[in-house]
Amino acid sequence: MFRYLILVMLVALGALNAQAWQTLDGDEFKNLVQKGRCESRTDFKRCAASWPTFVRTENGSTKVQYMLARNDVTEADIEGLLKEMNISTQRYLDFARKQRGGNAGSLGLDYFAKNMVLQGLLASDGKTELLPSIYKTVYPVSDTLVMVRKINNAWGFVTPGDPASFRDIGFGWDTFDFLFGQLETKPTMLVFKGKSDAPGLEKYTVIDAKGQPTLTIDRVKPRDGQGRSYAFFDGGYLGFPVRTEEGTDISVFVKSATLDVDRIGPPFEILRYGWRIQGNYNLDVGRTGFKDVAMEKVGSFSSSHGILAGDIYLPLDEWNGYAKINHEADGEKIIGMVPLYLPKPYQHVRGWITVHGDDTRRWYKLVAHAPEEDAGGKLQIGKKRELEPQDIVGYAKYFPPVADIWIGTADEALYKARFEDADPRDIPQPGLRVVVRLFDDPSNPETSGITDWVSTGDDIHRRAVEKVYDADISTLKTHPFDPQALITNDVIVHAGVEYAMNRDDREYREMTPAQRKAREARREANYQALLADVQLASADEVMQPGRSVREYANFYKVAKTHGGKYLKAYWREYRHLPDIEDSGEICRRFGQNSEECRLVWPTAQAYYAEEKAKADRAAERYAREEMDRRFDPNWNRPSKSKEPRCYNNYDGTQTCFSD
Repeated sequence: MFRYLILVMLVALGALNAQAWQTLDGDEFKNLVQKGRCESRTDFKRCAASWPTFVRTENGSTKVQYMLARNDVTEADIEGLLKEMNISTQRYLDFARKQRGGNAGSLGLDYFAKNMVLQGLLASDGKTELLPSIYKTVYPVSDTLVMVRKINNAWGFVTPGDPASFRDIGFGWDTFDFLFGQLETKPTMLVFKGKSDAPGLEKYTVIDAKGQPTLTIDRVKPRDGQGRSYAFFDGGYLGFPVRTEEGTDISVFVKSATLDVDRIGPPFEILRYGWRIQGNYNLDVGRTGFKDVAMEKVGSFSSSHGILAGDIYLPLDEWNGYAKINHEADGEKIIGMVPLYLPKPYQHVRGWITVHGDDTRRWYKLVAHAPEEDAGGKLQIGKKRELEPQDIVGYAKYFPPVADIWIGTADEALYKARFEDADPRDIPQPGLRVVVRLFDDPSNPETSGITDWVSTGDDIHRRAVEKVYDADISTLKTHPFDPQALITNDVIVHAGVEYAMNRDDREYREMTPAQRKAREARREANYQALLADVQLASADEVMQPGRSVREYANFYKVAKTHGGKYLKAYWREYRHLPDIEDSGEICRRFGQNSEECRLVWPTAQAYYAEEKAKADRAAERYAREEMDRRFDPNWNRPSKSKEPRCYNNYDGTQTCFSD
């Protein structure tokens, strides 16, 4: 019937390899010690893990073990391990140098010993050694089985207490996941990924406490390089999307505690959602660190919704993987949600369309951010999990409903025709627009009448829909039946502006320095000409009845440049120029006998005459003062006194001198 068995998955309470260390180097070892991951925070040679690892037993119970690592490896230690594996030191050096890469050709065994960290395993008392620290990596599977990697990168199984029991894995595999181990109810588990006989599908193998395959999940649908192909849930369940030999998609859920299939359910997909878009969708591209979520398909969304065409989903419960509506959404009549994908360079889901209603009528809400009204949502704003589907379902009640929604761009044929002769390098990607049909009464979407199509622009924030609801619909551009026809011209116009900028930038990059300089000069001249026209039009506007030239800050610049009625209007208002020297400039520009010169020059003449008079008076005063200071040859110097003159120093002493 179905060819599968299952896979295991990582719990939110624990991360992949959470209870084991991957291969460590010296710096990573020190980091473990400093972060308190070892019993001692001061011993940088030996680390016994400060937390337990729970492993399963053959009878179904669990036991505790502790990871062990050391960073005091010597050349002799390495040579001893190589001798046991019948590998020469030179052969190992060639292997290690190749792995190191770069300029590692001259590195000796001392270098690799200094940077090597070897791992082992301790019993539940944290002291008894189950495996000596002689392996690059250790993954405890059960009380009788450990998967290890030797220093030559050979993988295999060993029995605790018996390093000589090393044996091969025993079956083919490409990669593996080491899961759980943090809780007694979820002991460690190994899941191996391999090649399926079915083209384009994957196969997973789960081993038991003895290292034997106990479950094989075949025909698992891959995720196109976006992460693991299976989902894991906090309750210790793993979910695999499987395609049967008949071509039917199903899901297989496995319970990690028993390593057995728990149930077969409807198909689901693992979607990856990204950060919210701040404002317009052309912002906030560069963030990373997206989240995965398992979603069950519950319906389809038709192509009449533009780029939203696809499937309707419900998020799976994070504990057991069952489809479940957030309890906060009660009363919202939520059927499901549609992921919103934006064009490149954006990645993954950047918002959701929640679908509401019943068999007779549907309505929609665009939810692309957390609402500030929600206490939990306010804490998530700007955070990685802001668009988490379970939370989005709960946020929907804060968003305005619309009777229909379409997100897309201009008609492709018209867009291509607009740029038919353009250089492809300059043609921009057509922008997206959100187009909706509103409810006459959004508080009663089940019975309310609806409007024609109206665009909310390129903003996917809630405010965009609220803005058109607040507007008078009769003042907005609408279309009775075709949302794309409504926005095509707007998209093309904006693209034309962007195209001109792209072409301009490209041509500039391709110019020689001389060509760039000449173009800048032409641009500056054109700009000044355009600016002059704008200023002249603004001056004309404030000269209209009931207006004042004081309303336009650049009116004087127009008056000084153009004279005539502009200069007269300025003079009537102010009766003087901001700078008296401008009078001379005006007379030179329009002529000594011009009306403009005759308007401003008398005031300038009076000013200059007064300034000259002031200067003359100052010169006369200075001359008189100089005459008063001149030496009189008839002046007789008093005779020198022979009597000393003394001054009191106010400290009980005097200073005396004679002429």
